[in-house]
Formats: sequence, structure tokens, C-alpha cells
Amino acid sequence: MPQPNASAVSRVTAPGAAAVLATLADFVNPGTYRVDVYASFTGAAPAAADAANINLRLAGAVLWAVPVDPIQNQQQLFTYIIQANAPSTIDLVTIGAGTAVVVYQTQIVVTETA
Repeated sequence: MPQPNASAVSRVTAPGAAAVLATLADFVNPGTYRVDVYASFTGAAPAAADAANINLRLAGAVLWAVPVDPIQNQQQLFTYIIQANAPSTIDLVTIGAGTAVVVYQTQIVVTETA
């Protein structure tokens, strides 16, 4: 099994709209990558507004809205395959503002596949 090339971890309480949660700046070189996104909510119980409130972006372009369920204290895993054509930044950002006192815990794990 290939070893991950890089990862980024974050923990942000009540993030604002369009807040960067985790980022790998200028990391992804041309190629095909498996991107594992781990997400969970801690602190207070998340609200409906926290559901699917995270975008996965490559070079600033939204690839997917990560379908995170608003469940407290349960890590969720989402896997994506991306094709990068140039050195790029990959990140997770909120869509709207997070609920007060809810902690967004995220991790991106990037593994080159080809």
C-alpha cells in the first residue's frame, strides 16, 4: 500500500464562512492522487447548518462539498481521487459559518497513485 505523501490537521472552533480549515500549500504536483478527508464535530452538538458545510478545493476551485453528517464526536472519512495538472494547493474550507462552540476537526491525507 502506498504511503501518504503529506497530511494537514486542523481544529477550529465556530469557523466563519469561507474559513480555511486545513491546507497543503503548493504541495500537489501534476499527477493522480487519493485524498482522504477526515472530519468530526466536537464541543457542542452540531446543528443542521453544520451538515455538508465543508468544501474540498484544489487550486482554489471547489471540487466537492464534503457530505459530513452533523453528528457529535464521530469521525467520518471521505475518499476522493483527483487529477492535478500543475503544482497546486489543496484545502478544506467552510461554506457557511459554523455553529457557535462547535469544533470542526479535519484532516487531509494525500497519497499519489500514479
